[in-house]
Amino acid sequence: MSIKHMRAKKGISQEELAKKLGISRSTLSRIETGKVKVTDFFLADTIAAFFEMPVEELFPEFLLDRKSPPFNKHKKGWNFWNCSPTLE
Repeated sequence: MSIKHMRAKKGISQEELAKKLGISRSTLSRIETGKVKVTDFFLADTIAAFFEMPVEELFPEFLLDRKSPPFNKHKKGWNFWNCSPTLE
């Protein structure tokens, strides 16, 4: 089900939902029509939480497109992905 249909089912306007999400009404309109792809995980998570559904269900293409940086086993320093210093 699309964001537009879920929003209509809840009886909430674009303006009201946009305000709750902290985005402009025009941005929400572009998301609903597919003119803008949600690329910010926080926004995707916030929208999914509003509709009480898993982010993976609402934005499956968003999660499939996410890429982790390439692993470099020779690089020393801080490992931000598991929040611990590397041992090498």
